[in-house]
Amino acid sequence: MGERLCALHWRATPLGTSDLWSPSLKSLVGVVLASKQQMFMAWGPDRVWLYHDAFIPILGAKHPHALALQLQSTLDVSPSSYSL
Repeated sequence: MGERLCALHWRATPLGTSDLWSPSLKSLVGVVLASKQQMFMAWGPDRVWLYHDAFIPILGAKHPHALALQLQSTLDVSPSSYSL
């Protein structure tokens, strides 16, 4: 998954290119990639999804398209269908 993350066209995402990421984001991505547990993270106001290989079975057919998508797009859920 690390290779896929490196190859992704980040400029086209709300996160922008990885050289502009905060140290906190870079650190958390490292934690997710190194984990053996199924993990994902949703970062920033757009809640952009990042995950690793162990999380792919949970996503099923949504992988690889879910990578770097906004949470709402990833889940295919409209805000009116849930409450916080």
